[in-house]
This record gives sequence, C-alpha cells and structure tokens, in this order.
Amino acid sequence: MGLSIANNVSSLTAQHNLSRANTSVAKSVERLSSGLKINRGADGPAALVISEKQRAQIAGLNQAIDNSEKAVSVVQTAEGALTEINALLVKVRSLAIDSANAGVNDADALAANQAEIENALETVDRIANNTQFGTKKLLDGSASGPTTGDAADADITAVTATSNTQEGTYAVNVTTAAEKANVTATATGISGTETLARDETLTITGSTGTATVTLAAGLDQDGIIDAVNAKTSETGVVAEVDPNDSTKIRFASEDFGSTESISVTSDTDSAGIKAPEVVGASGGVLGADEALDVNGTTVNVLADDTLSEVVGKINDVKGTTGVEAFLDPDDNSKIRFRSLTTGPTSSISVSSDTAVQDYAAVVTAGTAFTDLTADEVVTINGVDINLTTGDDITAVINKINNEQYTTGVTVADDGSGNLEFTSKESGTAVSLSVVSDGTDSGIGTTALTASGKASTGIGTTALTSTGSYSSGVGTVALTDTGVDIAGTIDGTAATGSGNVLTATTGDATDLAVTIGAGTDSTATVTGSQGDVEVTDHSLVFQIGANQNQTAKISISQVNADHLGKGVDGNQFTDLSQIDVQTASGAQDSLAIIDKAINDITTLRGDLGAFQQNTLESTANNLRATLENTVNAESVIRDTDFASEIAAFTKNQVLVQAGTSVLGNANQIPQLVLSLLR
Repeated sequence: MGLSIANNVSSLTAQHNLSRANTSVAKSVERLSSGLKINRGADGPAALVISEKQRAQIAGLNQAIDNSEKAVSVVQTAEGALTEINALLVKVRSLAIDSANAGVNDADALAANQAEIENALETVDRIANNTQFGTKKLLDGSASGPTTGDAADADITAVTATSNTQEGTYAVNVTTAAEKANVTATATGISGTETLARDETLTITGSTGTATVTLAAGLDQDGIIDAVNAKTSETGVVAEVDPNDSTKIRFASEDFGSTESISVTSDTDSAGIKAPEVVGASGGVLGADEALDVNGTTVNVLADDTLSEVVGKINDVKGTTGVEAFLDPDDNSKIRFRSLTTGPTSSISVSSDTAVQDYAAVVTAGTAFTDLTADEVVTINGVDINLTTGDDITAVINKINNEQYTTGVTVADDGSGNLEFTSKESGTAVSLSVVSDGTDSGIGTTALTASGKASTGIGTTALTSTGSYSSGVGTVALTDTGVDIAGTIDGTAATGSGNVLTATTGDATDLAVTIGAGTDSTATVTGSQGDVEVTDHSLVFQIGANQNQTAKISISQVNADHLGKGVDGNQFTDLSQIDVQTASGAQDSLAIIDKAINDITTLRGDLGAFQQNTLESTANNLRATLENTVNAESVIRDTDFASEIAAFTKNQVLVQAGTSVLGNANQIPQLVLSLLR
C-alpha cells in the first residue's frame, strides 16, 4: 500500500471501530445503570411489546389482588352484621318458646315477651338499614340481585332474572298463549235452582293424581263445583262455571302447559232427566165434559169419552205441548203423563176446569110405585130385604135405607113416584143391582143395574212436574292436555313451559317472563308485545386483571318484613307480624322465626362460600399468576449483570485501544516528510 496524504484510510478505520466500541460502552452503561436491558424500542421491538403488556398485566394483577382483599372486607362486614342478626333471632326464638309455655305464663308475662321481641326486631331493622361499607348500604336491599321495572304490557305478570342477567330493556313477543287442560261437559249442565237428579260418582284425574268425587242427588251447580274443588289438592283440577254457557261446568287444570292433563268420567250417562211422570184420572168413562189445560194448550173431552179416547185427544197435540199421555200399564183405570223433553225445559202441567169428583151409580125403577098387595123380597147387591103387604112408598124407602150400610145403596122418591136407587160409593168400581120377586111394587122382577163414572181426576189444581239434570259428564272420559306458551325475548326464540317464557340472550343472559292467563285459559294470541326492564343491583367486584373478570353477589334485604316469608298455613306472613301473646300465635311465630333463621344462615353461608371460594381463592390464584408473570417479564426485560459487565469491560478496553490506535493512524501522513528530507 502506498503512502498518501490526501486520504488517511487507517484513521478512518480506527475511527469506525472506536465509534462502535463507544456505542457498546454507552449501552452497557445504560443497562447497568437502569438494570434493564430493554429501555427503548430499538433495544428489541418484540421484547418491548411483550414486556410492556406484561408490565400492564402485573399492575392489573396487583390491583386485582387489592380489590379482592377489599371485597373480602365488604363481605366480612356484611356477615358480621348478619351474625348479630342471627344472635337476635336466636333470642327471639327463645322468647317464643317461653311464650308457648301457655300453662305457666299469664297475660303480663306474654306481653313482656312480645315487647322484648318487638324491640329485638327493631334492632334487626336498624342493623339492616345502617350496615354499610364506606357509604354503600349492604343489607337494606340496595345490594340485591336483578330486579325488574314495570312491564309495558299487562300480559307480563312476573319476571325472574338470574344472577347473570345483564341490565337492559327486553322485548317480549308471545306467538301462542299457554293453555290449561280443560274440558266442558257436552250435555246441558246444572244452573240456577236446578239440582242433580240422582247420585253420581265422578272420577277425576289431573297432573297431580286421581280422586273420586261423590255427588248426592239434590246438589245444585255450586254444590257440584265445591265438591270437585275440595279435591283440587289431590287432582290439580278445578271446576268453574263455563264462562261461555252458565248452564255448563268446566273442568280445568290449575296450571298451564303441556305437562297438564285432565280426565273426567262419571258412573252415569250425561243425559238430562225428564220431568217425572204424573198420574191423572181413574175411571172408565167421564162423568162430565171437561176442558184440560196441558202445558198451556186446551184439550176438550166429553162426558162419555173413555179414558183411551181422552189419551188420544191429549196425544193429538203432544207436538205442541211436549207432553204425552198413556194408560198406566199397572192400572188401566189411570192416565199417566210424561214429558218428551229433558233438562230444565222438561215440564208437565195438566189441569181441568172441573173439580175432581167421581159419580155414583144411579138407577130408577121403570114404573111408578104402588102400595104392596103381597109380601115381597127385594135383593140389593146380594142383600135380601123383606117387604110386607100394605107397605107404602115411605115404608119401603125406610126399610131399604135401614140396610144401606150393608147394601151400599140408598133409595129415594124421585118426585114422580118412582124409586131411585143410588150407590153410596162413587167411581168406576161401583156397581148397583136391584131385583124383586114381586111384580106389583114398581120394582119388577127384571134386575135394575148400573155402574159409576169418574171425571179425569185432574181437577182445577194443576198436576205439575219439572225435569232435572245429571252432571253432564257421562261415562265416556272427557280428556284434554294443556299447551305451552311460545314466543321470543329480545328476538331470541324462548323456551316455553306452562305460561313462562325463558330465553338466553346476549352474553349468557337468562331471563324468565311469566305471561298472564287472562280470563279465558283457552285463548290464543298472536304478537302480544311487552317490554321488561331489568336492573341489577348486585355487588360487583373486579377481581381480575382484564375486562369482565368480575364476581357478583346479591345480598337480599334482611329487614324483619322480608324474613320468614313463605310458611304455608301460617297466620303470619313474615317476621315483622309475629305475636306470641296467644298459644296459637306463639306456635305460628316459632315457624316464622325458624324460617327467618334459615334465611339469615343461608345468606351467611352464601357470603362465606363467596368469600372463601371466589374472593380468597381468586386472590391466591392472582398472587401465583403475578409471580409467574413478573418472572417472565424479568427474563425479557431485566439486565443480566454478569454478562453485561463482561461486555462493558471488553468494550472499555476496545475504546482505550481504539483511542491509542487512532492517534497512531493520524501520524501516518507525517512519514511522507521523512522522504522529502
């Protein structure tokens, strides 16, 4: 290589290497002084991206751990207050048990116990209203789970939001209304004052079981309904007056849906019962003309009409009257009337313009009476009466009438000098026979005979009869199955069960909406719209380092009027109402108090489980995650001092050497001067 003055390449090489050594020394100084090997993007773009995300994650984990610890404090504050309420309820229970000892306590002692109980319940309310963490109330209901605002449509009667239901307004659209299982007797039922015509047994099967209902003859519609409803707890079936026909009874399941079913059968058929038959006249022919009124229609009969002819005349107008006449099969001397219709319109009314009467048998001798010229024997209805010579008409009449109780016949002067014989009895069964062995008394030897007659026997007082009913069920089972509701919630197809729509919308948002039945359980509606507003007041804790890593707990209201609810068959509805001043009150109060204690202990259990399994476990997991994340971030970002110091020492030596070499390189052009000397 030749010598040159214009360009000193050796110096340039020394400068370049010295610059690189200086840069390396500067980086080492920065890394050693900061403790980080990634101080800017140029130090490692990918490493910087990862490390910065990890730094954010670490900060979030630290805060989440702090949040969890604060949440534990909130839960412990709530449970501490509930512990005191629990102690108060135990005290109240002891007082109730003392009050139940009725054989010992007098009125003053019971009043004192009640006063102490009321004071304890006031303290329960005070704790519920005043317990707070900072300014946040915990036990007054303001930390409760999802609640619903007023529905825009009256069809929506109840809304159940689960713990993960998001706040918002949900549109409800019903396409098919729920139906109860229901059947209506096809035959005319019972209404008004009508009653059951005969004993009847119903077999009713519903979704909860089968029961036999015994109906006694004479029950009215209300009585039948009451008898069926007395078995509702066994069958799940209720009876009611059919809203579309008050003469019918409808049987319906208590609840809605496809799981509901009904079967109703009877041990008798379902026909209405006709009006009972009525018995009219007896006799062979009529004794007088009569005008009969049959269900408002006049039927004229004549004195010499036989009963068969009377029957014929009545039946000629049966299409108008709805009444048929016939001779009694057991006694042809009587007329029976029967209705041609059934049920409440089945009736019979028959009356006559002639009072009820029978006609005696009457016979008159064909010749005028003459005094007897010889002894004579007169035989009347088989009884012999002796007449003597010289008897005049008066004597003969007296002798015959003296035997009237034996013969059943009396005799009298008809006013024309003739003897008129009349039977003492009347009616078609009466007969009269008079025979004399003489020829000159005006009686003669030829027998005088006669028979009695009768009217129709109806009289001016009407014969009446009205039909009655069976229950209208019949021996063929009436069956039906309910229908589940169908529709959507917020545009998502909902599952229908009975009259409850349940849907999962959005991000696992469960919402159940109960639709009212209305007045007609069999109605079908289309497009019934309604909006329901859901608001969640649960306590939400951010216990993770990332979005939506939250935990939620609902703390229900624990005032006395919200505890002890739902005890069946109890005179008190909640804890605030209990009164131990009577024996029954003390016993019922115990049930309410036990339910209230269960409410509180259940809530405490929920809080404890939430604290242990959610908050504390999460905090432990966060600490482990934090440790591993910090370690990962350290590997990427922290300086390895051992290797960095070695590199720093090397680069320092290179700088020193480069500086010395650069000085020597700058002296190379001066060698040219030695050549010029």
